[in-house]
Amino acid sequence: MREDESTFVEERRERILDLLRDKKRVTVRELSEYFNISEVTIRQDLNELASTGRIVRTHGGAVYIERNGNELSFFLRKEKQKREKETIAKLAAREVCDGEVIFLDSSTTAAYMIPFLKEKHEITVVTNGIETAYQAVNQLNATVILTGGRVRRNTFSLVGSSLSCVLPDGNISKAFLGAWGVSLREGFTDVNSDEIEVKRAAIERAQSNILLVDSSKWGRVSFRSFAYFTDITTLISDSGVPAKMVEEIRKLGVEVIIPS
Repeated sequence: MREDESTFVEERRERILDLLRDKKRVTVRELSEYFNISEVTIRQDLNELASTGRIVRTHGGAVYIERNGNELSFFLRKEKQKREKETIAKLAAREVCDGEVIFLDSSTTAAYMIPFLKEKHEITVVTNGIETAYQAVNQLNATVILTGGRVRRNTFSLVGSSLSCVLPDGNISKAFLGAWGVSLREGFTDVNSDEIEVKRAAIERAQSNILLVDSSKWGRVSFRSFAYFTDITTLISDSGVPAKMVEEIRKLGVEVIIPS
């Protein structure tokens, strides 16, 4: 069935959702041809649906989110807020100095740091993110240490292993950690207990703890807190953050870095 641009917007978007439920993945071109409308209009529809959390935008299309209460996979999360995460990652990489030992957790924002670390010399990257370790080995002239433990298939990460077993005699200069949400009352929260324990272990070992949280997560609260503002030195985000909340966090002595 085909239709023109005058079709009711909400009806068309519901039909896009129906198609995604059936096919799980669609491209902008496929939808444009199916509805006989411009790709610009389809992109607007997909962006709106993505903003509600019902789908994830990918390069050239979208993927349907199964509402089963589980976390999104690493590769789906990597597509959410992609531009913002890349901006944050670039700012975060500037905090890394030559010769440092850094910890990158399994968050997608931390993974986005890898390309921006290419100019760093003699750094050591410790991570529980399998994809992060793979990209670091392939792109960086660095020592890469992958923590041990049990594989979490959905998040492509390793959990259940103490960082003291990986670096028994060493220190972590800086830990770069993502979060599901950040709020003034609950601090930094995440959805999985195993991932939370890894983050807490890194925070205990690191000299400086740097949180990487895009603006879509400000004001959100999830399952458990893994850090409070007294535990961190720096919070890096994008330009969409609420100014009032930034002001309150800075009053707590935390450096907040956002694009100028």
